[in-house]
Amino acid sequence: MINSSCRHSDKTQCPESIPATEIKGNRYPDSRCQSESGHHAANDTCARPNRRSELRVSIDNPCMIVPVMAEGFPDTQNISVGFALDISKKGIGFEIAGDNRIATNQVVFGLETDDGEMEFVSAIVRFIESQVASQRIGAEFLPEVQQLFTTANIRPNYDCKELKFRTGLSIDALRAWEDCGVLVGALNDKILVCPQCESLPTWRLGCPSCGASSTTSDQLIHHFACANIGHASEYKTDGSLRCPKCKFNDLVVGVDFEYLSGPQRCHNCGWSDSKLSPIGNCLSCGLRFAGHQALEIVINGYDVRRLDPLVYLP
Repeated sequence: MINSSCRHSDKTQCPESIPATEIKGNRYPDSRCQSESGHHAANDTCARPNRRSELRVSIDNPCMIVPVMAEGFPDTQNISVGFALDISKKGIGFEIAGDNRIATNQVVFGLETDDGEMEFVSAIVRFIESQVASQRIGAEFLPEVQQLFTTANIRPNYDCKELKFRTGLSIDALRAWEDCGVLVGALNDKILVCPQCESLPTWRLGCPSCGASSTTSDQLIHHFACANIGHASEYKTDGSLRCPKCKFNDLVVGVDFEYLSGPQRCHNCGWSDSKLSPIGNCLSCGLRFAGHQALEIVINGYDVRRLDPLVYLP
């Protein structure tokens, strides 16, 4: 309601005939009515009109307000605490002690629940009213897509261009929010990456000597009756199988013999042994490396308890 004691005959010229202390960017005009000379006139005040259209419910929960700086970092030097006054589906009113102005219009608002935990939501400060020893502030909740702590911002996603896992907010910003008690770190995965550029590689079993994947294994036959093990080519005679040791003819697989895999042979360097090794090939820098040289990195994500205003409404 407009205070009739305001000296401005044209109410549109009074700074508080619109919502008190309207925000222009990150600057807050003085919420007090001023005279033409620019000085505050004693006993001349203008009240903010009540333009609320949404159902609001009175609450008195403790709250905290963290200004959001550039690149999504928290302004840890100007965190304020206070009490919520009322809440609606679209916004919240609260009061903080002191006269220090909030440095930015975008904030992360935390509301303490009955179980003593904080729930958080991103909001835009819409007005500030200066009291004797405190400030009453109104904030509008940002839409879901503009919330600071969207899943894309706090959980790792695969970047197809850089071939790495990234979060929308930088790791330094996420850690700063964790230090504030807003976010909670959560182990998402552990992965093996290129030791040179930390991008994701492809993997194959290959030669542990040169890293080539052009390897083959000779097929062997184990004859049960005489325990002979030899190359399959040694058993083949005129369309049937004959043991080269005991000369038994017409061997039947599973009854007389079994197939075995022989030593692996590398066609590139001539290496031969029984086992291949995991070989990585980086799709970003092209480095080919043995599996034991891969770098293991931890992929961390973050969680947040989100404020749902509908919980407080009838």
